[in-house]
Amino acid sequence: MSKNVYTTDIWFIIKEIIWKGVYNGTYWFILTLELLMNKTTRQKYVEYSDPVLHEEEKTFKEKVEKFSKRILDITKAYLENPDKQVTLDMNHAFYEYAKRCIAHFYTF
Repeated sequence: MSKNVYTTDIWFIIKEIIWKGVYNGTYWFILTLELLMNKTTRQKYVEYSDPVLHEEEKTFKEKVEKFSKRILDITKAYLENPDKQVTLDMNHAFYEYAKRCIAHFYTF
C-alpha cells in the first residue's frame, strides 16, 4: 500500500506543478524540493529563495486560520452525509481529501 500512496503523492505534486503553470525546466527542481525537504526546512528555504511564493503560502495559512471553523463545519457535514451537494468543486475536493486520509491510515 505504501508504494501506491507514494506514487499518488508524486502524481499529486506533478499535477500541482502543472496547475501552477510551471512548464519550464524548473519543475524538476521544484519536484525534488517538495520530495526531499521536510516542511520546516522547505519553509525556510522558500522564505529566502522565493519571497513571492512565501507570501502566497503565508496568506494561505492566514486564510485557513480565519476560516477554520467554517472548514471544520463543512467537513463535518460531508462526513455526516457523504452525498451532500455543496458545489461540484467542493464535492470533488472532499472526495480526494477523504481518499488521501484513508490511504494515510492504511500506511500508518
